[in-house]
Amino acid sequence: MATKVTADRIWKAIEATGQDPRTYSGRAMYGKQCVGVTLDRFQYFAEMLVDIARDEIDVASAMARGVRTDDIGRATIYYWPDAGAPSDAVVR
Repeated sequence: MATKVTADRIWKAIEATGQDPRTYSGRAMYGKQCVGVTLDRFQYFAEMLVDIARDEIDVASAMARGVRTDDIGRATIYYWPDAGAPSDAVVR
């Protein structure tokens, strides 16, 4: 990510939009966990970033630049491997 933003800030920003953040281990992460959020449509991801940008432009900017995606059935998980996972996050 261009701006280093902690996993805690990303997690809290996602929660503030009403979404449910989770831990995730994506492609080539070899079990390392990071912050992720599962959404049904790209539009929801864009709306979430706009909501976050209203309060924390640096977090939204870092999230837009550092995001990766995996398709999981009918949804997509958006995740940030460079941010890692919050230390108190429950792996699920």
